[in-house]
Amino acid sequence: MVEVIKSSFIPKKEIQKVKRKAIFGAGVNIFFLVSLIVFLSSVVVAVGVFLWEKNLLNSIDEEKKVFKALEETNTIHTFSKIFDLNKKLKVSNELLNNHQYLIPIFNYLELKTIPTVYYTNMDLSVDGDIVDVTLQGVTLTPADLVKQKEEYLSGGPRFEDFMFLNINRDDKNRVTFDLNFKIKKRFLTKEKLY
Repeated sequence: MVEVIKSSFIPKKEIQKVKRKAIFGAGVNIFFLVSLIVFLSSVVVAVGVFLWEKNLLNSIDEEKKVFKALEETNTIHTFSKIFDLNKKLKVSNELLNNHQYLIPIFNYLELKTIPTVYYTNMDLSVDGDIVDVTLQGVTLTPADLVKQKEEYLSGGPRFEDFMFLNINRDDKNRVTFDLNFKIKKRFLTKEKLY
């Protein structure tokens, strides 16, 4: 006969309890601690983003108020005035840059013209570095023209192409003439021409 072994799946001895190793105190798991740190970090970041957004919205509102105030004080009329002033300044600058200093010519003619000669018309034109002067005048005799030419050319400026043209008698027996000469702009300074 076969011997029957009586066995039971229930142990007869008392089972010893396995002790858990706790790293940080009793019952705290490392995974729980990491998840707690991640959660708190995300809460801090969320609060920071919320406060930054509020600050940014307040800043935008303040800039809108400043822009609205500027818009109310600076109307289209103001901008129109600014554009007109800008145009005037550009024209003024252009005039100043193209200005010719011609006073020495007038001063020289005033000083050197003899009493029997007077001028009725004057035309000035500027071509690059040359000022072309044409005068229309009247005198009593042709001899006055000779005296006048000597007076103008004696120790005077460096005139180029100095000549009397269109010498005629008018109905009152006076001599009419045109005087034409050219002078370089570099001689037209604030100092005297002569």
